[in-house]
Amino acid sequence: DISSVTRSIDLSMHPIMSIVAEDLENDLCLLFVPGTTSLVAEISNDAQLYGDEVFSVSAARGFMSYYVVPYFSGHFSGGDSRYSIFTFPSAMGSSGGPIFNKDGEIVGIVSQIHKSFHHIVMSPSLVNIKKFVHDNLNDDRE
Repeated sequence: DISSVTRSIDLSMHPIMSIVAEDLENDLCLLFVPGTTSLVAEISNDAQLYGDEVFSVSAARGFMSYYVVPYFSGHFSGGDSRYSIFTFPSAMGSSGGPIFNKDGEIVGIVSQIHKSFHHIVMSPSLVNIKKFVHDNLNDDRE
């Protein structure tokens, strides 16, 4: 289920017109948002190494305003062909938020948060994110 609007990186509101593609197995979707023409951030070409520092920006528990968007840091903690595991504080409202490496490239997307320990975050694997975007997004830059 998606809301009818989303916020861009500058926190301006944009209507969501439709779901372009979805992958329920990997908990991924692409949304059509009028006025956007490209990815806001690049997706990393490099796999994360155990212990690599990562960063997340999200509206955990709805906490955000025009001047405040929580910024969290943590680490890559491993994974397999389907999921990547990260450790940083997270809560309801963080789902769908990007996980960045030190170069500002996307290395994950918050998908699940451990119910009993909210510092353990699951993301679809980077391989699955890249495949999904490549298969469903017409991007003339490649």
